[in-house]
Amino acid sequence: MARKVKMMVLCASGMSSGLVVDSIIRHAGEYGVEADVHCSPSLRYRELDYNGLDIILIAPQVKSSTGDIMEYVKSLGLDIPYMNIPMREYGLVKGGAILKEALDVLDHYQE
Repeated sequence: MARKVKMMVLCASGMSSGLVVDSIIRHAGEYGVEADVHCSPSLRYRELDYNGLDIILIAPQVKSSTGDIMEYVKSLGLDIPYMNIPMREYGLVKGGAILKEALDVLDHYQE
């Protein structure tokens, strides 16, 4: 049975992140995971439902909002790991590399 991972990509407008989400889902089988990935504009971070998320992925163009976003998530009583997506992998839509790094973050977080 595949490991299930639920992720949310927070970005500037949700457009380029749609490509990243599709790429992550396409590569999920290579890592033995069933990926449930969604994206949303980071400006709406206070309106989103974070329950059930395994990890939050933050796009490079909104990296400066990481502290505010994660502080808000913690204020909800949730302890969810996050990852800032590297600019190169994001820009080249390298979903496999992004997924691998996210899984590494999750594995390290769960130790």
